[in-house]
Amino acid sequence: MSLGDIAKAPAVLMLALLAAAGLGGVFALWDELLTIDVTVETGELDAALSVEGMGDNEEDIATSMGEPDPTVKDVSSISCVLSEDGKSIDVTITNAYPSITYWCELNLENTGTIPLKVQSIEFTTDEISPVAEEFGFYDDLDLNPPDTFVVGTQLEPGDVGYDFLVIHLSNDADENSTYNATIEIQVVQWNEFTSP
Repeated sequence: MSLGDIAKAPAVLMLALLAAAGLGGVFALWDELLTIDVTVETGELDAALSVEGMGDNEEDIATSMGEPDPTVKDVSSISCVLSEDGKSIDVTITNAYPSITYWCELNLENTGTIPLKVQSIEFTTDEISPVAEEFGFYDDLDLNPPDTFVVGTQLEPGDVGYDFLVIHLSNDADENSTYNATIEIQVVQWNEFTSP
C-alpha cells in the first residue's frame, strides 16, 4: 500500500460510514398504522299472523226471518287455528251450507326489525271459488273493507294490519263435499316491493 493510498483511507472510511448511516436511516423511517374496523349487523324480516275472531251469520239470518229462538239455527261453525310459530292458520268450516257467510278476522304483524310490504296474497289452491259467491279477503271482494293488509301495504316494525277472510257458499255447492283452498301471503323488505 502506498503513502497516497494511506492518505485516502480516512476519506474512503468516511464515505463508507456515511453510506451505512444512510441505509440505516431508511430502516429507521417513522410510520404509523391507521385502521378502520367495520361491523355490519343485519336486520330481520319477519311477520306473524294471529286470529282476532271468527264467526258466521246463521243467528242473524234466523232473527231476520222471525225465528223465535235463533240459536237453534246455529248448526254450522268455523274454526281458525293458529300454528305455534304464527306462520299459518288452519280454517275449517263444518256443516256448511249455502247462503251463510263465514269469516275469520286475521292480523298480520311485522315482528321483524325492518319495514315490510305485502308483495302478494295468492290463492295457490282453490276449489272453493267455483261454488262460492264470496271467497277471499275483503279487499279482494270489494266489500268496502276496514283498514286492511292488502298488496302494497307497508308495516313498520311492531305495526299490525288486519283483514277478514270471508266465505259465502252459493247454491252450486254440493252436499256432503269437501272444498279446499290455500292462500299464501308473501312479504318483502319495503325497498324490494315491486308493483304487480
